[in-house]
Amino acid sequence: MNYERIYKQLIESRKLLNRKKDKSNYYEKHHILPRSLGGSNSEENLVLLTLKEHFVAHLLLIKILKGVFQMMIFG
Repeated sequence: MNYERIYKQLIESRKLLNRKKDKSNYYEKHHILPRSLGGSNSEENLVLLTLKEHFVAHLLLIKILKGVFQMMIFG
């Protein structure tokens, strides 16, 4: 399975939604390129995801990185 392709599709599709945080919804900021891998806090590297989408995004990153960066799991 191509986890990187799935991750990119998830991120790009959610970026297109142009979501905004407000009191009527709940979104979490997700770093597209994780900070632990050199990603920044810039708007270009952030996307708003639902709780479930955020969980899936991190699972995909773990699969993509194949355990090399265990700090993403264990802090």
